[in-house]
Amino acid sequence: MAKLTRRQLLGGGAALLALPWLNNQGWAQDNTLGKVADQARRLEQLHALVIRRQGEPVLAEAFRGPAVTQPANIKSVSKTLLALLIGIAIDKGVLQSPDQRIMPLLDRPWSGMPATP
Repeated sequence: MAKLTRRQLLGGGAALLALPWLNNQGWAQDNTLGKVADQARRLEQLHALVIRRQGEPVLAEAFRGPAVTQPANIKSVSKTLLALLIGIAIDKGVLQSPDQRIMPLLDRPWSGMPATP
C-alpha cells in the first residue's frame, strides 16, 4: 500500500472543499485553477496543494517547504479529517449534530465492545 503524504492529504482535503466552486466555474477556464492556487497561497499553514481530475494532476504546487513529491509528518491532521467527515455526515443526514453519540449508530455499547448477540 502506498504511503499518503501530509501534502497529498491536505491538498486532497482542500481540493474537496474547492470542488463545488470549481464545478460552478467550469474546468475549461485556465484561470480557474490559478485563482484556486492564489487563494491557497494566502493560507499560511497550507504548505502545498495537489488537485487531480480523473487521476491526473491538474494543479500541484508547493507554496512553502519541501516539494509536493517529498513525504511529510502529518501529526495532527486526523482532527481535521474527522471534523470534515463529521460535517459531511451532518450534511447527508447521517448525524444530527456534532454532539450526537455515534456508538449506537454502529450497534455497539458505549464501552466500544461489540454488542452481545
